[in-house]
Amino acid sequence: MNKIYLILLGLTMFSCSYSQNKMETKATEDLHATITAMIDTLESKDADYEAFMNEYVDPMLIMQYKGMNSLADIAENFGKSDSKEELLRFLKLARRLEPTYLDKHQSKAVFTHTSMTNPMEFINIDGNWYLRN
Repeated sequence: MNKIYLILLGLTMFSCSYSQNKMETKATEDLHATITAMIDTLESKDADYEAFMNEYVDPMLIMQYKGMNSLADIAENFGKSDSKEELLRFLKLARRLEPTYLDKHQSKAVFTHTSMTNPMEFINIDGNWYLRN
């Protein structure tokens, strides 16, 4: 009886682990696809930085930005600043890294590397990944 119980327990644990890994792999694939799209947008000759922010920046941050200045002004300044190049460099690095998930649902992810000033944080809202910082 104990052997059967141990076998069933082992299979259950393996199944849970396999399911968790499969879910994490899908989340990572989706996140890397978003990062690639972000890079493509920023490298575009006719990049629309306001559309970039609306599409890829955490909607809560966008609401805060809109409270301070017009998003169009913020986007225009971003496009002219060194921040754009720094973000692009960090996105290219993150695309090669594995994220660390901060919750069991893989809806919050962070990329860290010694060359990054701060960790890059992403949040998944309704199936879409957004940059949090």
